[in-house]
Amino acid sequence: MKSRNWLVQLICTAVVAAAAGTGAALTASAQEGEAVTSVDVAAFTCRDLIRLSSERDNVVIFMHGYVSGKMGETVIDIPALTAASDAVVEYCIDNPEAPALTAFMDNR
Repeated sequence: MKSRNWLVQLICTAVVAAAAGTGAALTASAQEGEAVTSVDVAAFTCRDLIRLSSERDNVVIFMHGYVSGKMGETVIDIPALTAASDAVVEYCIDNPEAPALTAFMDNR
């Protein structure tokens, strides 16, 4: 398991990127198991999120940072983000066609 310092650093980086307006620069592959090199936040669906393999954790962390930046949040509550991640996955399983961004916004 990766250290909390790594997680906090990655979330902080994502928050800064979102606040700077560069967050939406990320296009996800919808092909299961295929390596993902970028994610278009506006077009990314719950199905895309569920289909990710090794990249899912990074995308989830980025999405939390992106949403936190959009909401102007400056405090990172790790236990709350962990619970929100679980809620996002459950939401996405039940709503595969929903925008992933909606899942993250609604499960904060």
